[in-house]
Amino acid sequence: MRDELRQGRYPIIGVERHLLGYPPASHAVVLIGLSSNVVEVLDPMNGPQVRTFGLSAFEQAWTLANREALIIQSPPPNL
Repeated sequence: MRDELRQGRYPIIGVERHLLGYPPASHAVVLIGLSSNVVEVLDPMNGPQVRTFGLSAFEQAWTLANREALIIQSPPPNL
């Protein structure tokens, strides 16, 4: 995911919300930042503000969602 962020792509990540302090539900967030201990996301259920989670909790929430990620790339300009 770090490589995608470095290339200006922001993966949509599936998570299980209960591990992030919310009621149980499968959900998707947009990954916008990642460091050795913090994950920054945009969550459509929480408005435009950036949400920050600990890396360990986020990894567990992602793992329970089967480590799903959607990365949308633009086609090359010559197409």
